[in-house]
Amino acid sequence: HAVVRDAAWVQWRFLDAPAPRYRVLFAWIHDQPAGYLAYRLVETEGRATGYLADLFLAPGARAVAAALIDAALADFTARRAGS
Repeated sequence: HAVVRDAAWVQWRFLDAPAPRYRVLFAWIHDQPAGYLAYRLVETEGRATGYLADLFLAPGARAVAAALIDAALADFTARRAGS
């Protein structure tokens, strides 16, 4: 599958999506985009579940993946996600 992940697509797919809302974290290295992570928290029947929806990185930006995932996991923990 091939998908163009430009700003318009990210806006349509994640930022304009209906509830539950996605959060999108963007990473930059030296004023250049290095990647993004889209995620959301779904609460049903008193249980919160975190979902990582999309991770997209610039070539060679492996450290960016860890930073984005760590940030999303910290948010899940702060919002008391059980899984």
